[in-house]
Amino acid sequence: MKMKKVSVIIPVYNKRPFLNQCIKSVVEQNHMNLQIVIVDDGSSDGSIGIINTWLKKDKRITFIQQLHAGVSEARNKGIKIANGDYIIFLDADDELTSDYIECLVDNHKSNQLVICGLIERDFESRKVLNKIELENERISNLQYNKIFNKSNYPIFSIPYCKLFDLSIIRENNILFTNQQFGEDSIFVLNYLAKIREIKLISKCGYINNIVPNTLSRKYVNNIEQQLLNIMKVLVNNFPTIDNNSWNFMLCRSIKLSLTNSFRLGFGSFINECNTLINDNTFKNVKITSNLGVKDKVLVFLLKKRLYFLLFIIFYISKQV
Repeated sequence: MKMKKVSVIIPVYNKRPFLNQCIKSVVEQNHMNLQIVIVDDGSSDGSIGIINTWLKKDKRITFIQQLHAGVSEARNKGIKIANGDYIIFLDADDELTSDYIECLVDNHKSNQLVICGLIERDFESRKVLNKIELENERISNLQYNKIFNKSNYPIFSIPYCKLFDLSIIRENNILFTNQQFGEDSIFVLNYLAKIREIKLISKCGYINNIVPNTLSRKYVNNIEQQLLNIMKVLVNNFPTIDNNSWNFMLCRSIKLSLTNSFRLGFGSFINECNTLINDNTFKNVKITSNLGVKDKVLVFLLKKRLYFLLFIIFYISKQV
């Protein structure tokens, strides 16, 4: 049987310190039938020199350059020229274990999406900080309690750790939206809406290098609207979603919004609390059985408008 081809899409924007190790981890995959699509998004730090060095070493690499337009546009360009049976996404400051793609492909079979776990590692020390592991099981896209929960959704919310069918992406014109925050979650939700069979595997093969001052750790302007966009996509794609799963996603959005405002200090945090509690969607968050203790406390304090206590809890948790 012919080995299935996998297109690996790597968007790059000023990732010179990490890029060599990232590309090396793809080139050395056990699964060799690859198209490695590297899309440079206007880098000015010497990243292109590293890419050109690898271009001379490996004919499987396709290199595209664009003016700086953002990660969504870079990924979309990669999707458009992909020619594999499957697609995986990889950030230029992350890495893969050598059996990552092989393991995903071996578990594809009749499934339309394969998802594995995640290793979080400090880039400088190479110390493993955390592992997000999934249970080995096969689920459907309508088993909401298996997707929208504290254990699994951190993996479901990102485009990494997944093997996508390119044909499903193309047939349904699934692309990344151009927004600063949550564009990856929207992409995955749109894909989930077009499939049925999902295979979860306990293998942790994607290495997320934790690097200070990356986009996910910077302040995001207008984050509430971007989170509401995710909620709109969720309900449009899954109108039968149960109340507990919906409420989990609502609470998660509130936490992300408050974490974002906390970065600017007390005044910004209090303003954000007021914005959330007066919003027609966010104010409906409830204390449900599927929320953890910390989330239940957060919802209680927010609804009681005990913002100062809520700020103290955020402050303490950030110091631990």
